[in-house]
Amino acid sequence: MDDKNIRIFSVVMNVINLLVAVVILNNNTMENRTMLLVAFIVLIALYFINNKKINKNLPKQGNVLGVMNTLIILFIVFLDTTGASIVLLLVNVGTAIINNSTKVALGFALTNYVVYMLVVFFKHEVLNLYNVSIITINFTFACVLTIAVKYELNEKTKAQLISKELEERTDELERAYEKLQELYEDKEEIIVLKERNRIAGEIHDTVGHILTTVTIQLEASKRLIKKDPDLALEKLNSAQQQVKTGLSDIRKSVRALKDGEHLLDFVDILRTFVEEVKKNNDLDIEYDLAAIPKLDGKIENIIYRALQEGITNGIRHGKSKRFKVNLKCENNTIKFILQDEGQGFDKFKPGFGINNMRSKVEDVGGIFNIESKINTGVTIKIEIPMVEEN
Repeated sequence: MDDKNIRIFSVVMNVINLLVAVVILNNNTMENRTMLLVAFIVLIALYFINNKKINKNLPKQGNVLGVMNTLIILFIVFLDTTGASIVLLLVNVGTAIINNSTKVALGFALTNYVVYMLVVFFKHEVLNLYNVSIITINFTFACVLTIAVKYELNEKTKAQLISKELEERTDELERAYEKLQELYEDKEEIIVLKERNRIAGEIHDTVGHILTTVTIQLEASKRLIKKDPDLALEKLNSAQQQVKTGLSDIRKSVRALKDGEHLLDFVDILRTFVEEVKKNNDLDIEYDLAAIPKLDGKIENIIYRALQEGITNGIRHGKSKRFKVNLKCENNTIKFILQDEGQGFDKFKPGFGINNMRSKVEDVGGIFNIESKINTGVTIKIEIPMVEEN
């Protein structure tokens, strides 16, 4: 139990003691009030010392204070004529249960019970079956109630610690995920740069090849134009066709170089992302990414974000270490499936990420479905009518 709960419990117990003190002082004889008042002052001082934890590192002295506290209460019980003083003893027992192990506290409670009976006996009060039963019920109820309160407070403290630990792990995961995104973006830029350099090399090679071929054809045409005009014309036509073909190849390369965002194939982008996630998060991800036609950028973005969100949720909420990814084009429909082997759930309450994903899929005329059961993980299924890139 944390210090905050102990302090709250101590305040409640002290308030009860104060109310009992007022009742006892108002309803006892004048000759007993002075001794009772002194006893209550000493009792308050002992509570004050315990609450301030002056004896935190002195357990023996703390035990002595506990015994003194019990003796003062028994003295009050002996002087009290109202019977309300039993509440002080029950509060004392409850405090012992809260601050000690259950075994020690129950031994303490049993000792107080026996001593209380002896004090009542020496006061010459009647100890018949009814009185003994009432006292026993009071002590039993106080012990059970305090143990139940202690259990609930301990469970609450454990839940708070677990929640705090989960928040810390979530923060670590989010930082790792952000770092992964940065690494992925850096790698994508490097891949794009390499691809641009490759295309630039292709343009250089294409132009060099065309010029060399055309030069040879033209030289041959010049030599043959008088001897064999038909063959010379054939060489000229061949050179012309070479120029047209070369220009077409160069235009394609220039367009690819200009539209850098289309240099990478979408399936390659997904594959690169999965490999980076596997490497940086120690995950086992099986993936089957079939070749698909070039899609509209909006659809590609939906599938990519679904992959990101699904893996993130599987790690964060499902504690999953294994995933399966499937992407294919079937019956003119793009089908995407992501499965994890995490904890799963029975009652699903979608968060912002899932709701956003569903909204995007439905905006393009697709179907979004999520399935799960406890201990069977989560499966996300997306089907979108295929729209090729404009």
